[in-house]
Amino acid sequence: MKKALLFLTSLALLAGCQSNDQNAEADQSNSATTSVQEKQNDTDLKDVGNAPLENVGEFTTRNGAKATLLAIHKPEGQQDIAENISVSVNAVKIVELSDIEKDSLYDVTGYQNGDKIIQVNYTFDNQTDSQIDNIGMPKIVTSSGEQISPTNLIGDHTALPKAKVDTGFFEKIKDTDISGITLNWELFINEPEFQKLPSNPLEINF
Repeated sequence: MKKALLFLTSLALLAGCQSNDQNAEADQSNSATTSVQEKQNDTDLKDVGNAPLENVGEFTTRNGAKATLLAIHKPEGQQDIAENISVSVNAVKIVELSDIEKDSLYDVTGYQNGDKIIQVNYTFDNQTDSQIDNIGMPKIVTSSGEQISPTNLIGDHTALPKAKVDTGFFEKIKDTDISGITLNWELFINEPEFQKLPSNPLEINF
């Protein structure tokens, strides 16, 4: 009888241990699921879809590539670059490309995974009586000495008389460890005749 009681007690203890183990495994499983879900939610929060990239770490996937924001700078105020002409830089962004799809826009234009891009958006204020051309392609010199000649325009290339134009550009950048950039325009007017308009460089410190 005692042996039977001991056997039943052993079974009860074993069942209890098994139940505890199952509960522990369930807790671990729930914890792992929660961790994965939190990580997924965190990733989803950083995916801005078609919205602008505003915070470091955010990314967007479009035109067959993923672009992740590495740095963003928003200078304040406007600067005169010529008589009756001023520029307000709205944002300077540096992004990294990845997951570039074959035959996508980035692929066929020579971009590769890991390439860094600098993007500058600004408002060009032309308060002269003449149309001004080539407003969207200033040459860049970074604080590290790298010279960049943009070929990708975002916005307009021309400012009509007494007009404000939102425009900008993006281009590859090799050295992203920079503390500022200088924009150098080559502006042209077509009245009374087509000629180059002298302008001053615009310095932006981060």
